[in-house]
Amino acid sequence: MTPTVEVCATPEDEGCDGDTDCAPRPPWSRGYGGTGADEGASIASDPAGNYYVIGTFEGTIDFGAGPLTSAGGRDIFLLKLDPAGALLWSKRFGVIFDEVGRAVAVDGSGNVLLAGTHLTSETVATSFGGCGIVTPYQGEGVFVAKLDPEGNHIWSRGSVSPDAAQLERPFKQLVVDALGDAYVTFTVTGRFETTPSLAKLDAATGDILWSQPLAAAIPAHADHEQQKDEVLLAIDSAGDVVTTSASIVPVSNCPCVHQLTVQKLTTTGDVLWSRQFSPSISAPPAAGIGASAWAMAVNAADEIRRRHYEASISVFGLPHGEHVLTVTASDVTGASASAQRTVFIDAPPTVQILAPRHETVAHPTLRVATACVDDHPEDCTVRVMADIHGSSLDSVEIARGTSAVDTVVDLSAFDGKTFNLRFTVLDTWASSFLQGATVHVEGSPLLTAVDDAPGRILDFDASRILFINAETEFAVLDRATRTITRLMTVPYPYWLNASSRALLTRTGAVMEVPGVPSAGVRTAVYEWRDGALLRLAAQGRIAFVSGDYLAYSGSGTYLRNLASGTDELVLSATLDPVSFDVAESGLLTYVDGRSLYTHMAGVSTLLLRSGDEITRPVTDGLNVVFTKRVDRNVYQTLLATPSGELPLGVAPVAQPAGTDTGAYQLHGGYIAFLRGAYRSEQVWLRTPTGEQHQISFFAAASRLDDPPGRLGHDGISDAGEVMFLNPPKRYLGAPGAAPREISSQLGHARWFQGAWYVVMGNTLFRVDDGSSGTGGEGGSGGGAGGTGSFTDDGGMTSFAGNGDAVRVGSFAGASSTETGGGARIDVSSTGIGGAGSGVSTSATVGSSERPVGEPPMSGGCAVAAR
Repeated sequence: MTPTVEVCATPEDEGCDGDTDCAPRPPWSRGYGGTGADEGASIASDPAGNYYVIGTFEGTIDFGAGPLTSAGGRDIFLLKLDPAGALLWSKRFGVIFDEVGRAVAVDGSGNVLLAGTHLTSETVATSFGGCGIVTPYQGEGVFVAKLDPEGNHIWSRGSVSPDAAQLERPFKQLVVDALGDAYVTFTVTGRFETTPSLAKLDAATGDILWSQPLAAAIPAHADHEQQKDEVLLAIDSAGDVVTTSASIVPVSNCPCVHQLTVQKLTTTGDVLWSRQFSPSISAPPAAGIGASAWAMAVNAADEIRRRHYEASISVFGLPHGEHVLTVTASDVTGASASAQRTVFIDAPPTVQILAPRHETVAHPTLRVATACVDDHPEDCTVRVMADIHGSSLDSVEIARGTSAVDTVVDLSAFDGKTFNLRFTVLDTWASSFLQGATVHVEGSPLLTAVDDAPGRILDFDASRILFINAETEFAVLDRATRTITRLMTVPYPYWLNASSRALLTRTGAVMEVPGVPSAGVRTAVYEWRDGALLRLAAQGRIAFVSGDYLAYSGSGTYLRNLASGTDELVLSATLDPVSFDVAESGLLTYVDGRSLYTHMAGVSTLLLRSGDEITRPVTDGLNVVFTKRVDRNVYQTLLATPSGELPLGVAPVAQPAGTDTGAYQLHGGYIAFLRGAYRSEQVWLRTPTGEQHQISFFAAASRLDDPPGRLGHDGISDAGEVMFLNPPKRYLGAPGAAPREISSQLGHARWFQGAWYVVMGNTLFRVDDGSSGTGGEGGSGGGAGGTGSFTDDGGMTSFAGNGDAVRVGSFAGASSTETGGGARIDVSSTGIGGAGSGVSTSATVGSSERPVGEPPMSGGCAVAAR
């Protein structure tokens, strides 16, 4: 035998010196990399004592064999060092996307296996010296590559994970068995669970021999605490695989106790045994406490060694300050050993919030009261921060104190803003915070608070307030006795949004309640009626409540008589809330396809049929107004008349539910609508006699005060005053008078029983009774500018207002409209009759121009009994 260098991993005496062991090498320590972002992740050694190091870097780095420059984001580096730590070679792998080197291992032949994560696209693939490899779905994937001892490519695999888009904490270890087959672990995180998994790859080709989960999907908790520990791997002498994976004790809420599962699997993936290690579930929970494995190894006797086991000990009752902790460990023979440590007992502080309540309005002052609950409150600092909605500032401190804060804060500087309070307490050693109330700041002297509720107000009348408490429970407050009646708990409060409708009725209330998301149920419809909760529809929506009538959808579209508690099926089709409406008289209007109907006393009547898409019908029992789409993203507001369609103005582009803004409002024969150029629309009013008046005169666009849950009904008084918004302010306007500034745009205004009210958060305000023609300043761009009017009921009437000349005639004969731009529209109609009679119109446009800010008129309709 020829002497060679002793191979430490074998029992043979390669050095022929009579000693099969290697001489101890002198210790060494070296630094690698530079000042940039570089990080080593894993190290492995080969039989000759060389080392391989894998990691990640950005920019340019030189380990001693020449500079390596990343291709874009993060790239992978692989180093080979000799037994003394001197660099033999370095390599870079990566493309313009991020690649992360996470694990390295060496097989019995000295080949190097490396693993990590990478991103690719249809045109960009990662290469480790061979063909480019890609990830599934162009997402993140777990790669595995095999190189020879000189770093030359043998094979590589693009991903061993089933769904590249959902990887979380992929792995920290890669192991190789005696045959050269590789095992890698990864954790797939779904929306509500994590799944630790294991894959085995063939030594020669890199093909996946098998892949399987190590545990059933581990559910997350409501506070989003999920599995935190990586899956660990080891190989025993028989080639079986030992794994550890962590999960969370299945308690209802956190802080959560961690538990650990150890499994042994055969080379084919069959489970030989599985053991779980966990503290008692009855033990007091604390974040991160429990059984966790940080490292694992298998010795020559196939004994499994795990490093790290955590458990909690109770220090309840020990006072604040220093204490000596003695820990004694005993074995089965009775031998013991003890150790002492000095510990400092300082319970983490917690926050107690006393004021304000959720959805409170600062008008403009606000009482803020909070206390630090701590074992040494003298060292506790309390800070109250305001996280302002829509602000470039992250947060603003509004109060601070030691041990407690109880003060009144002037928030005039934040008038018209909404913010969330955040309460933070910190002592010498720890801190904690608690998200507080949502607060609205309103400083208008024209608003007087007349009532409030212990939650966000949804609806009100003279004697009751319907509100939602902490976004989880519908309830009704009796305004006289202050008695609260709880209606129902919201089972899925996260799905509640601004478009969810909840309205008072004379016998109780009706509510849209979020349904089971996994079952595809969006909302169910419930009625609280005379003390009993009724489910009207397992899946449906509410259009509106007016007087004794409710319009809602379920398996079909229904009109419910709230006085008798009976339903009438109006349409077998299920309509969405913006496709039907109801008036106090019980008149229902709805859109079916491209036809507009009214329904009264069991009879549906066709008002008109359109060649264009129509939606959003609103009625006050006297008029029906609707929206027509006449071009891409061009919508027109139209009044349905016995003669056909009467154009009023423009309508905002339809938005998703919850973000709609109203294009018109109806009340007592009055119609408020928008007219004007795109993003400069102003508010107009049509009176019961047909006159039209411009109400707002601003340079910026105005809009109606119309929340998504009450489109079309609340913003006109009995006398024809209109409440509207010109952000960031709310105004009250009337024909012939300058708009009067009322308040900020926060909340929602409503005309109710002869007075104006504003609902904002948990507070009901009454608006000052002053005339809309006095007080306040005129709007910018118009000041107290004049208004114009015209009559469309008969004859030809000239209109002059805001610079445009318009002539409008009745639909009862030939008519024309002219604008200052010279556009002319001629309209003729024949066969006019009452409701249910046949009507036809035709329209011709004499110019390609159309009135400024107005969409083109569309003709063609028919009226017939359905």
